[in-house]
Amino acid sequence: MEVSKGFYAIALSVVLAGCVSTPEPKPVSVKQEGDRDLDCKYLSAEYKGNTEAATRKIDKNNSDDGLDFVKGFLIWPGLADFNNAPGHEGNALLDRNAWLKNLAEAQNCEITDWPDQPERY
Repeated sequence: MEVSKGFYAIALSVVLAGCVSTPEPKPVSVKQEGDRDLDCKYLSAEYKGNTEAATRKIDKNNSDDGLDFVKGFLIWPGLADFNNAPGHEGNALLDRNAWLKNLAEAQNCEITDWPDQPERY
């Protein structure tokens, strides 16, 4: 019985899919050089931008959890993202925001209009 070329192509695809690596988290540093020199306007802008980015990353990570379970346990482990990179990156942005808020409070900046932070992953 001869095995078709299609079978070999599928088998090769499955083997290679198992070798796919998931992205490693690249979290932002909480404290960065020059932070203490930032003015209130810049602190506010970075805080708001970080909040938006953290919300997107955490939401993406939460929505992908079910799909990762299906891919990882029912199809092939190499397809799932068990590193939870977006969630860790989102949490790092929230940690940075806590630092930025402390700097803003120390400078007596107006922070009442700063957005609430999303729930951590």
